[in-house]
Amino acid sequence: KKMSGTKKTRKQETQSPAPSSSGQAVEKQDLKEFQDPEPGKTQELYAQMDYILDRVNQNNFQQSMKAITEFTINTEARLKSIIHLIYERALAQPASSVVYANMCRCLMGLKVPTAAKPAVTVNFRKLLLNRVQNDFENMARNSREILQQKQEMVDAITKEEERQRLRKELEEAKTEGRRQSLGNIKFMCELFKLKMLTECVMHDVIPRMDQYYNQIVKIVKNRTTSPRITSMLQDVLDLRK
Repeated sequence: KKMSGTKKTRKQETQSPAPSSSGQAVEKQDLKEFQDPEPGKTQELYAQMDYILDRVNQNNFQQSMKAITEFTINTEARLKSIIHLIYERALAQPASSVVYANMCRCLMGLKVPTAAKPAVTVNFRKLLLNRVQNDFENMARNSREILQQKQEMVDAITKEEERQRLRKELEEAKTEGRRQSLGNIKFMCELFKLKMLTECVMHDVIPRMDQYYNQIVKIVKNRTTSPRITSMLQDVLDLRK
């Protein structure tokens, strides 16, 4: 079913959160890779899902889910891309992680044939948890590598003006890394509360969460980041109480 009003204005497009560096963007080559027989309709599906994610909240949640269940999500490419869109919003908007986690719970039973073996199916829950867990494991390492590269660039520059510019980029990279880690942790906590993440998985990640927790406590206490990020980090600390 085609939703009305799926076309966005230029202003609305610029307000949509950009994909994080930890995830793979939904691009046209995905359609080619999975041999999507209807790429035009698939792109329309992405636009409709993006439209819903721009507006979904607790008040219109049921209406939004009804619209999503009417989508034709029948290929692995489409299912992975729907997961990507929801997950990226959860990272970009930690304050709305409850809404996105509940959306995932409603879709957890959705399954489609795999691209490699059409006789075998894969479900939403498995693909989502693979994405969340892999990102959690890779995020800290990737962030350290990026920060190290930028720090080396700063150290190698002799001109003060250029050093200041690179220092600013370094601080922005640190803030982005914190935002992604924050969004991932909050989203995992909400999925666990909805019993979508098993205790076994959580036991594996809790030691690393403890490390993040200690770092977050220091950041909040010393106020070494912006007030907005500090407030978001405090929300994460409150989840543990």
